Amino acid sequence: MPDTRGYYGVIQYCPNPSRAEGANVGVLLCCPEVGFLETSMSAGNDRVRRFFRGESLDLERLQSAKQAFASRLRQEQGELRTIEQLQRFIETRAGDLRIVAPRPIRVSEPKAELDSLFLELVGGRAKRQEHEPKIPELDRLVRSPTLAPRLLFDHRVRVPILDLDMRVPYAYQNGVLNLIKPYRFGSSEEKAVHAAGRWALRGDLLQRSGLEGHGSGKRKLIMVCAFTKDPALHITQHVGRVFQAYEIRVVAEAQVPEFVAEIEREAHLPQKGSPDGSQSPSKV
Repeated sequence: MPDTRGYYGVIQYCPNPSRAEGANVGVLLCCPEVGFLETSMSAGNDRVRRFFRGESLDLERLQSAKQAFASRLRQEQGELRTIEQLQRFIETRAGDLRIVAPRPIRVSEPKAELDSLFLELVGGRAKRQEHEPKIPELDRLVRSPTLAPRLLFDHRVRVPILDLDMRVPYAYQNGVLNLIKPYRFGSSEEKAVHAAGRWALRGDLLQRSGLEGHGSGKRKLIMVCAFTKDPALHITQHVGRVFQAYEIRVVAEAQVPEFVAEIEREAHLPQKGSPDGSQSPSKV
């Protein structure tokens, strides 16, 4: 891809703000023109131990703070589309983590640049981001500047009966709250069918329960399915029959561009304050 303007900021652990001393624990990269905003955090805290040698540190609290920061950023990234918005986000940060004022940088491949910045400024082993996309093409398209504001990212729902929390990386409202779950199946038919059954059951329970007190209350699970390598035809057919039995919509990896075009035509702007963060079906 052609070069784009980016901004990077070092994330520091600063347990005593009055001393203005901090140990680098992560790095943030924002490329507004292509809708990229991610962090890379250290998996451990060896650098912090060396920097604050001999001091009493609450490393468990630090781990929680790093996880909470990454989660907060994912929740807010739809609202952080300019450097000014990112600056305001940084100014509202409090606690033991702080972000050094972002600096400009030319970027050709944002993810590779983020990895390079982490190695240079933090070092050690990066914590693998839980939201790393299963289908990169889908993630790239839905995070475009024109579409991202109409989607919910890292959306969590409670699955009834099973009584468990389920996270979907993307969701949008078009009169129904559509929950998009990308999933990459392996080459084992037994494991693929087992995984399909697990997601089909969750989707069925969500679709039948609805969302109490909000518009039509309907929810729908959409599985965007890919495979680690070209599967045998009977495996894809078996997986398809499982989802069909539960009336779960399936989008193949090759159909992603058409699917995203459909979302662009139908998705409503999210409305803050509603139970699911989405707009009432009566509004467009």
